[in-house]
Amino acid sequence: MNAFVGAAIASVAGLLLAGCGLTSTVDGVAATVPPERLADCPPTTVGETLPTDAAPVAVLQCGRRTELVPGDGEWKFDVRSRATGGLERLVAALRLPSEPMANGLCTADLRLPTVVLLEFSTRLLPVVTPKDECGKTRPEVLDAYRALRWTEVSRTRVAQVRSEAAVAGGCEVWKDLLAIEGPTARPGGPGGIAAPPAGGTRVCRYRSDYPPGWTPDKAGEVVAGQPQSGFTASPSQAADIVRAIGAAGPADRCTRAHTAFAIVRLGNEEAYVELDGCLRILAPDGKLRQGTHDLVTLLATG
Repeated sequence: MNAFVGAAIASVAGLLLAGCGLTSTVDGVAATVPPERLADCPPTTVGETLPTDAAPVAVLQCGRRTELVPGDGEWKFDVRSRATGGLERLVAALRLPSEPMANGLCTADLRLPTVVLLEFSTRLLPVVTPKDECGKTRPEVLDAYRALRWTEVSRTRVAQVRSEAAVAGGCEVWKDLLAIEGPTARPGGPGGIAAPPAGGTRVCRYRSDYPPGWTPDKAGEVVAGQPQSGFTASPSQAADIVRAIGAAGPADRCTRAHTAFAIVRLGNEEAYVELDGCLRILAPDGKLRQGTHDLVTLLATG
């Protein structure tokens, strides 16, 4: 029943937010990039052939990162970077011809970049990379691109991924299995639940993020759980939680959607508990049990 969606892509301790500042320093020389050039990056799948007389002054890179912001949780950032050194090698590689397609076996991996964003004195030009016999970016381009030295020139917050409380509680983004499997899960319980693990019982609280048009009778449609906060239950509190889940009988019929839920980590298993709505429990055995307000109170304390 593991519903792990994904952990943080990267975290940077002591992150210094730069806002929308566009002044960078490259090889000791200050360079200012006009804001309009960085506002919208061209698509990375469509490009032009590099003109024979082209003389770019820099290479731009547009990316999205997920990083920790001290005291403010985890955020997605749009990041723009710029490189000026090593252009001659890159330009020479971009001018190589694409090779004829081979009849042999080719792997399915994608070699990035497939489009390089070049900066000229008056415009940006996305340039498509020449391809090898398998239709992938030629290794000469990859080597030249990887050798570039990048300087970040702008950083913009896009959306918060996890609150500070969720980060502090060690809670990642997870799917809401109560919403996804609830419509087809069979009622069950009571029954024994694994004893609290020796390392502590982790409780994470989530907000349910339903897709447009979702209704409580839809089964299988992905519903995301956005982490809000979490805590490690004390031994006595963990025992009370496990006892309440184990004693819960079959769930009542429910036609109301919950807006929040908790995940109780029980060793290698999880129990999902609605914090509002019908207060149902999705037990580790995949059966629906009926929770109580007392259980919700236990999961809200911490």
